[in-house]
Amino acid sequence: MIRRPPRSTLSSSSAASDVYKRQHYKELVCEHSGGPVVVDTMVNSKDEKLQEEARILLLNLGRGNPRFQVHVAETVLTLLGCGNAVAQRMGAQSTRQYMQTLPPGFDSVVSCMPMLKSGDLQVQYEASELIKALSKYAYLHEAIIENLVKVLDIPIPVKTCLLYTSPSPRDS
Repeated sequence: MIRRPPRSTLSSSSAASDVYKRQHYKELVCEHSGGPVVVDTMVNSKDEKLQEEARILLLNLGRGNPRFQVHVAETVLTLLGCGNAVAQRMGAQSTRQYMQTLPPGFDSVVSCMPMLKSGDLQVQYEASELIKALSKYAYLHEAIIENLVKVLDIPIPVKTCLLYTSPSPRDS
């Protein structure tokens, strides 16, 4: 077994070598469709610990990996429209974290809107937090408003509407 000295005693060239190796592994995973596989695992799993580890893996795949950062961030956006509430929440959280280094695109706005219609209050909350974060970008304002109007423009079936009728004189 090869013993390595503690990190504090490593030379700078050795540390640089470790960074290169980590980036190389990230690129290998991304080149072989690792991102979509991780997203698929999150969507199909009910184990929140597994989903959290998968979320961390996706964040790590995109960080310090300029060649694939945009691709991984776009892959994370697919979580927002899935049917798994935990995966949707984690997708929104990850998207907000990616926005710290990548400016969001219009697809971020469109992807988060269906989350507002969710029956899960935590999913709705994460969607609202993502919309707040997106609203900091002036170029997205029009798209946000346009898509919010579409969400609010939900036809109500006539059967469920209560029509107001004024009381007749004989009801008095």
